[in-house]
Amino acid sequence: MSRDRVDIEGSARPAIFGAVSRGDVSPDEIVTAVLLLRTPRGAPPLVETARDVVRTREPWSHERYAATYGASPDDLARIEAFAREWDLSVVEVHRPSRAVTLRGTARAFMAAFGVKLERHVYKGEVDVTHDAPFSVPASLGGVIVWVFLPRRTPLASESPPPRRSIEPPPAPPTNDHDKPWRSHPPTRFAELYDFPAELTGEGVCLGVLSLYGGFSTDDMQVFFEGLGMRAPEILTVGPNRWATGQDAWANFEITMDAQIAFSCAPGVRPVVYFSGATGNDDTTVHSYFQLFNAALFDTENRPAVLTLSAGLPEDLPGVWTRAEVERVDELFIIAAILGITVCLPSGDSGSIFPMAQGMFSAPSLVYFPGSSPWALCCGGTTLVLDGRGEPKDEVVWNRLADTMFLAYGSAGRLAHLGSSSGGVSLYFERPEWQSRASVPARTLATFRDWVFTEPAHAFAGRGCPDVAAHADFLEGYRIFVDGAYRYGGGSSASTPLIAALVARLCQGVGRRLGFLNPLLYRLQLDEGADVFRPIVSGNNGGYSASPEARWNACTGLGSPRGRALLEALREAYGA
Repeated sequence: MSRDRVDIEGSARPAIFGAVSRGDVSPDEIVTAVLLLRTPRGAPPLVETARDVVRTREPWSHERYAATYGASPDDLARIEAFAREWDLSVVEVHRPSRAVTLRGTARAFMAAFGVKLERHVYKGEVDVTHDAPFSVPASLGGVIVWVFLPRRTPLASESPPPRRSIEPPPAPPTNDHDKPWRSHPPTRFAELYDFPAELTGEGVCLGVLSLYGGFSTDDMQVFFEGLGMRAPEILTVGPNRWATGQDAWANFEITMDAQIAFSCAPGVRPVVYFSGATGNDDTTVHSYFQLFNAALFDTENRPAVLTLSAGLPEDLPGVWTRAEVERVDELFIIAAILGITVCLPSGDSGSIFPMAQGMFSAPSLVYFPGSSPWALCCGGTTLVLDGRGEPKDEVVWNRLADTMFLAYGSAGRLAHLGSSSGGVSLYFERPEWQSRASVPARTLATFRDWVFTEPAHAFAGRGCPDVAAHADFLEGYRIFVDGAYRYGGGSSASTPLIAALVARLCQGVGRRLGFLNPLLYRLQLDEGADVFRPIVSGNNGGYSASPEARWNACTGLGSPRGRALLEALREAYGA
C-alpha cells in the first residue's frame, strides 16, 4: 500500500458457503460494489442507543434513526467525488443504512480499490481474490468502513415459481399409528404451546427471510385451504426465484417457514424477503447484509418480527471471519433500536459439527447469526405425543443416532435426523442478561506438536439457544411443498413457530416488543413467572438438560407457555 492510500475492511473472499473455480475477468466487464459508510460524527454508539431502547422500551421510528445514523451529506459528497475520479458511477444511495452502490468496469474497480478480480465459473459471477486487500485514497480514511466487492451485474432475470395444475386440495394424510413417524399441521403445535387463541397477530407485520429459493402460490393455496383457512396475500420483497438442481431444497425451506409462520399467526401482514442470491454458491456475507437491510429499513411494511432459518458455525474454517460477524451483528443492534424482534435458529447438528480436520474432527460449535446476543436464538425439542396426538413429555430433540436417506428431486444423500444445536459462543461475550443462567465457560488451550503449549483458560461466552420448541421430523410439521404434503422439522421449524407467537404477543400487548431477551430471562429466572417449560432430560451430544439446571445449552430456558407469557408481558408493559 502506498502512503497516499489506506486499507479498509471488506469481504475479500469467495462465497461464504464454499470456494468455487475461477478464471480471468475481462477488464471491460461491468461489476458492482456496495460501500458501507461510517455513522455520522457526533452520533452516539449504536450499542448505547440499543441498550437505552431496551431499558426504556421506547423503540425509535425509522425516521428518527435515519436522521441520527443515516449517511452524512459530506461523506456522500466525498464518495461521489471518489467515483468520478475513478470512472465509477453511483447507482444507488440508501442513507438510512449508509450503503452506496457503485458500478463500473473491472479495470476501474481494480484501480480504485487496489484489488485483482477473478471470475467464478459458477453462473459467471465476479469475486475478489483471497490475498488482495482493499485500499482507497487516504482522503477517504474512516469514511468507508466496509466494501462488498463486487456483485454480479445485472442480476439474472426473475423466474417466478412454476404454476402447476393442481386438483382441489386433497385431504391431509392420516397418521398411521403403526409407523414411528407422524405429521401434524403447524397450528396443532401452536395449540400445544398454548398460543392465545383470541390473538391472531392482527395489525402486526411478520417478515420471513430467505437467502435463496422461492415458494409457489399454488402450494400456499393448497396448504391453507387444507387447514380450512383462506390463503393470505403474501407480499414479496426481492426475487421470488424457484431454485433447481442441488439448490432445490431451499424451496422447501422458505415454503415451510412461511407456512408455519403465517398459519400460526393468521392475522399478520405477511411479507417474505429475498436476498437476490441465486443459489448456495452465490450466497455471501453481502447476501445476509442485503437481506436484513431490506427488512429493517422497509418503511412501507415496517415489520415488528423477523425470522430467518439459516446460519453456519461461528468458527468453521472458511466461513465467517470475526470482522464479518461484527458487521452482520450490527444489523441486529439496529433491529433492537427499531423495536424489531429477530428470531434465528440455533442449528440442527447438536453441539458438534463434523469438520474432518485433524484427529479431533467434531469440535463444539454454535451457529451464527443465531449466536448474536441481539437475536432470540431458537433451539429444538421433541414433544412426545401419545397415539391421539396429546403431549406426554418434552425432551431435547436429538436424532443424531437415527439416519435417513435425504432425497429431494434427483439428488440424495445419507444424513442423520438432526439435533438441537447449542453451546457457548467464542465470538460474543456473555451478556449481562445471561448472568443468572449458569452458562458454562468454554475452555481453550493450545495443543502444538502433541504438547499443550499454553495453559487452558476459560471464555465466558454467550450461551445458545435462548428458547426452544418442537423440531422433530418424526412428529413433523405437515406442510405442502412442490405439489405434495411433506414433513418439516428442525430449528428451521421451531424458529418461525416462535416468531408467530411473538407476533401474537405484539397484538396482545398492543405494541412491538423488540429485543425481548433481557425481559424473558428476568421473568423466568428472577421473577419465577413460569413463562417457559424447562426441558429437564436429553442431550445434544456435548451438553445435557437436567432438573437442576434452569437453563441448558440444548433448549435454553425451555419451550414457551403462550398464555402465561402474554400475561407476564402485559404486566411488564403495563398493558
